[in-house]
Amino acid sequence: GYRALPLSDPSCQALVEFIRAAATAAAASGQGPMASYTPQAHALLLENLACRGSSRDTAAAALEGLVELLGCTADWIRGRQDMQQQAAQLQERYSSSRMPWLMHWLSHHHLPVRLATARLIALAASAAATEADQALQQQLLGMFPELEGAAATTGSSKLEEQEGSMLAVGLLAARAASCSQPALPADHLQQVVAALLQQLRHHTVTGTGRGSSGPAAGGSTSRLTLAGAAALALGYIGLTGKIDIPGLIAPDQRQPNNSSSDTTGAAADGKNSSSTSSKNSSVLSLLFELAGGKDSRAALRAVTAVGYIAAGSGSSDVHLAAAKGIVSLSSVKGVLEELLMALGEAAAATAGDVSGFDPQLLLWSNLDSIADCVDSVLGPESDAATGSEQPAKQQQQQPGGGVDMEVDAAATCPGVAGRGDVQQYLLQQLTGTMAVSSKEEVRCAGCLLLVYLVQLCRGSALLAEQLPQLQATFTGLLGDSNELTQDLAARGVSLVYTRGGAALQQQLLGQLLGLLQGGQAAAGPGSSAAGAAGVKVSADTKLFEEGQLGNTPGGAGLTTYRELCSLANELGQPDLIYRFMDLARASSALSAKRGAAVGVARIARLAATATGAEEGGLASLLGPERLSALLPKLYRLTHDPSPKVSESMSAIWSALLDDPRAALDTHFNPIVKSLLVDVGARLWRVRQAACAALTDLLSGRRWSQLEPHMEQLWVMGLRAVDDVKESVRAAAGSLVRALRGISLRIMDLQQTPPADVAGCCRIVLPLLAGSIGLGSSVDVVRGVSADVICTGLKTAGSAQVLPVLPAVVPVLLEALSGMEDARLNYVEQHASAIGIDAERLAAARLAAARASSLTEALDAASRALTADAFGELAPGLAALIRRGVGLSTKAGTARLIRSLATRLGQDLKPAAPALLKALLAAVTSESSMQVKRAYAGAAATLMVRCVGDKRKDKFVTDAVASYGAVAISISPWHRGDAAPAAAAMSVDESSGSAEEASRQSGGLLLRELLKDSNDTFNKYASQILPVAFLACHDESSSVSGVWSMVWSEGSPSEPAALRMFAPELAGMIAGCMASSSWDRKKAAAKALLAVADVAGEQLSPYSPALAQLLLTEVSGGRLWEGKELLLQALGGLGANCTATLAQQPGTAVLLKGLLAAAGRQKSSYRAAALASLQKVLEALQRLGGLADGQAVWAVVSPTLLAALQRQLEAASKQPDKPASAVENGTGATARQGDNANEEVKPLPLSETCSCLSSACKLLPVELHGDAVSAAVPVLTGLMAAPGLPWASWLAVVTLASTVLDTAGNGPLVVACIPLAAGLVHVLQHSTISQLRLKCLEALVKLLKAVEDAHATNEFQTANGQAGQLGSVNKGSTGPGGLSSLVSSCLAEIQAQDPASAHKALATEAGQILARCLQQGV
Repeated sequence: GYRALPLSDPSCQALVEFIRAAATAAAASGQGPMASYTPQAHALLLENLACRGSSRDTAAAALEGLVELLGCTADWIRGRQDMQQQAAQLQERYSSSRMPWLMHWLSHHHLPVRLATARLIALAASAAATEADQALQQQLLGMFPELEGAAATTGSSKLEEQEGSMLAVGLLAARAASCSQPALPADHLQQVVAALLQQLRHHTVTGTGRGSSGPAAGGSTSRLTLAGAAALALGYIGLTGKIDIPGLIAPDQRQPNNSSSDTTGAAADGKNSSSTSSKNSSVLSLLFELAGGKDSRAALRAVTAVGYIAAGSGSSDVHLAAAKGIVSLSSVKGVLEELLMALGEAAAATAGDVSGFDPQLLLWSNLDSIADCVDSVLGPESDAATGSEQPAKQQQQQPGGGVDMEVDAAATCPGVAGRGDVQQYLLQQLTGTMAVSSKEEVRCAGCLLLVYLVQLCRGSALLAEQLPQLQATFTGLLGDSNELTQDLAARGVSLVYTRGGAALQQQLLGQLLGLLQGGQAAAGPGSSAAGAAGVKVSADTKLFEEGQLGNTPGGAGLTTYRELCSLANELGQPDLIYRFMDLARASSALSAKRGAAVGVARIARLAATATGAEEGGLASLLGPERLSALLPKLYRLTHDPSPKVSESMSAIWSALLDDPRAALDTHFNPIVKSLLVDVGARLWRVRQAACAALTDLLSGRRWSQLEPHMEQLWVMGLRAVDDVKESVRAAAGSLVRALRGISLRIMDLQQTPPADVAGCCRIVLPLLAGSIGLGSSVDVVRGVSADVICTGLKTAGSAQVLPVLPAVVPVLLEALSGMEDARLNYVEQHASAIGIDAERLAAARLAAARASSLTEALDAASRALTADAFGELAPGLAALIRRGVGLSTKAGTARLIRSLATRLGQDLKPAAPALLKALLAAVTSESSMQVKRAYAGAAATLMVRCVGDKRKDKFVTDAVASYGAVAISISPWHRGDAAPAAAAMSVDESSGSAEEASRQSGGLLLRELLKDSNDTFNKYASQILPVAFLACHDESSSVSGVWSMVWSEGSPSEPAALRMFAPELAGMIAGCMASSSWDRKKAAAKALLAVADVAGEQLSPYSPALAQLLLTEVSGGRLWEGKELLLQALGGLGANCTATLAQQPGTAVLLKGLLAAAGRQKSSYRAAALASLQKVLEALQRLGGLADGQAVWAVVSPTLLAALQRQLEAASKQPDKPASAVENGTGATARQGDNANEEVKPLPLSETCSCLSSACKLLPVELHGDAVSAAVPVLTGLMAAPGLPWASWLAVVTLASTVLDTAGNGPLVVACIPLAAGLVHVLQHSTISQLRLKCLEALVKLLKAVEDAHATNEFQTANGQAGQLGSVNKGSTGPGGLSSLVSSCLAEIQAQDPASAHKALATEAGQILARCLQQGV
């Protein structure tokens, strides 16, 4: 029944292993409590574990333990007679009483349980009687599936029981045949063989679908399972070599000259010809057919059976047929790795000479393969491969190859004779065909079979002779694209190394090292052409892995030679195939390195074991010279991009060196040199690996180690950063970051001795400041270089960086602009177009540059520089000033010079003149205002602190002269002096008009001088300020703005300064007036006007000369834009220096000059002349009695009255002309047609009236009547003229009011009475409040004068004249005459005018008029 185990399944299995190990140890020592442990006790434990409650793994472990007991194969039983006797007693007990219990396990669902049970049944049956064995045989045969015709049924037994019965009956027959006295007769054994053959044939045919198309066919898994069980059972029987298996091979597979009888049934082959319908139905054919099926377990059992049968057979025909079948099956595509390993064992078993192979041990133990059996007898393959002592082994000298090989004479496999042909065939197929096949799966299979031959067939003399060829084959396969092939080839290399003698070992080791170093392995002695020729390329040869080269445009792959040729033809570039083949060769070379690495690692372990050391065995074999040549390449390969290659190389590295760090220290120089060469290699993976290796190698190194290589490390590292391959760039980035950290650590004075800091600065800083660093076009390179330089300059001491500063500083200054975004230059050039203030943009750029790390580094360099070093640096700075490019570079250069001049002062005196000269020229030539200011500031600082007095004088003189002002020496005029003489040029001569940049540069220099040293500026103030004031009025805003700051900041008080420098200003103004430049004349005029307004008294002595110059300019010459300023200056001079000018050149001259200017054709010019004339006339009024009013009136009145008359005529002739035309003199009155006789335009009416009004105020009393009589008719006519603008009427009314004032209340008022009609006309035709108010005031004034003068009769007498005048107006005067006209107008104003002021004046005027009329009555 069901019984649960007291322990868990893993605990039960561990218990079995523990007891087995304890028993084995006790048996070896003969001591301990387990020394008396008996097989019966162990069997009881195992039987209790194999219960229904146990898991399948526990049951399998228990039954396998029983197999070791009954088969006497357990380690603690083998070789102990007493234990073997107890095991024999167990066999008897099991045969008599435990057989039903075993038959129960035969149908278990777990295969290991069924297989162990089959072995137990066979072992137990060997102790039973013959009748019992026969009955057991029949019982097992009865469990076979029933075969009926072409179809078969499974009977009453289930599949597991049928499989177990086949295995059990095969083992039972093998056990019976192996005994000295067979327990079963020969006919019973043949019955077993026949039954198994029948099952094999039927289930193979039906299971693969070849024999039927019914439901039972079609590749049934159950039938293939049964076929596999039958095949394995036949293999057990064939392994003994004592039972005939009929029909192993077909008759046509026999060799003609083979006279030996086939012990496995040559005669029986004829007797059973009915069972073999064709050669394809031979047993081996069936087995290979089953091996090529889809069921992996059945295929594996079939191949195992082939190996067992070939091992037990003595027929060379069978061996050769089996070998051909193995080679053929292994060449099929898609063979599983597990099946290939089985084929390898089968090939070794077929070839024979398998040392240590015991068929009985394989049958009656839990071993599953021949290799496990050999390892069990001789020890593990790793131990065997090390060359340790093995039984029955002798050293033989091979006659053909001259190579020592260890040949095992104890080949226990039966039928050793006659295997030479099979071995020769296998070697020819494996090395000459499969190893060089164009199909990678075929090469892999051939390599695996060859490895198994070399590993297992240790007693073969033929293999010993062919070791050089095997070496060449394995070495060639190290570069295969298949990783399994590489690993197998590496294993084969280690096996050849183990089997070969000293000469072959050295040759093999040299080849592997050559592969690691990038060379090609040479073929060894005796190697065939096929073995050394390499892989044959066919159309379907796979050259690249899937996806390694991508896909074609159509989506097809690029892996085979055919596909690559097709792509090359489609692209029209047939030569492209050679590039593809070159890539394939490079890929193969890489694979060869990996395979060689695995092989060398295996040899290293062998060498370590042979020398008795854990490590360093291979190093002792190589020797110092070869080790030094290998280490650089090997170290680089440990960092290969392929993880598998790097892992393989790392394994070699660890096995090769006892202390890798010490080895790196010892071979540091050759490794670094080799890696630096590899950084520039053609293959990207070499470059990437070299960068990664250098990154790892440089960690923690001292300057003494790095100094010889530091320059080249930076050069190659920065070059690799710009590699075309992204992965290489990433690896190079890591290298550069490592170099950065190392360099900064060494250049840190707090971490490194000063001598090392100086050495590193001497190499690294100039290098990174050169073309490969800051001069590179790669952003990453420039960024790293700038970072290292900036940080290094700040952390290294001043003494350490001083020698390199003359070379580094100019590059840093250039980098200020080079590190900027290039798009900023475009924005600056198009700032105005996109609406950006260029000056603000430049200021922002300079602010960003000042905040950068480069500026911090320059500040550190400035603090470290000495006067001697500056002498070396000065030419570079001067070159940057003259030819520097970039806003930040120029401003940074100026800032550095200013900082050094401030700190070092007079120590810079030898180099200062050259720099000052360059700066002064740059201030003029530079276009950017920000840079101009920076250069000017640097020049001013140099001038103040670093040069002598003569240089300072020249600096100021040149700055002042840069404006180009010409000073004329003017002698002051005093009363009684003659007219001013001709002026002479002063010492401050200039070439005339200067360029705007030159005029601006002087102001910039002097303003910076003022900011830097106020004392120095004050010393030269008398020389600077007059020019500064004159330049303040320059027409260019940029020039005037700069000089205005000099004037405003340099003069303590503007009025005081003007009074102080009036003489100097007079001379400069006179010089500018004499200039041919209109802009200079305008600037002088504005300056003169300003000086005259503020310092007229101080300017008076010089006013005659200035007035003479101005009169000459304004009265003659061509008219140019802005010449009106000269008239304004003349008016200002006349208004502020009137007393002097009235004497010299005289009032009449001055007035005539202005009137002459008013006679010019340009309207604005005439208006300006009249405005200046009015200012002079007003100033003459202020003189009082000193002014000769009669003379003034005599000069101005004819012209002005004539102008009024012409205005009247123009208004009368053009009644419908717009007022603007009359006012501006553009009507027909000004131009009489387009003929050549054009009349001069009349003077502007408003300005003329104003001037005439001022002149009237200067008249003496005796001339009032003449003035009134001359003016009243014209004014009356102008007021009555139609179409005049209100402003003109206002000027006329104002002049009329002045004339009334001139007439007074005396008799002259009678002459003014006609003005009333004009005033009424204006009131009737104008609605302008200001004009109406002025008219009413004049009318009130006139009526009061009439009333006061008792001139009522005259007023009434004028009615008739008014009537005549009124006929010209729109309204009629009516029968009442002038009085009636005035009265009605006043009444209308009182009634309708909304303005109260107007009404009040109208009322007042009406009252006066009423009184006058009453007086008259």
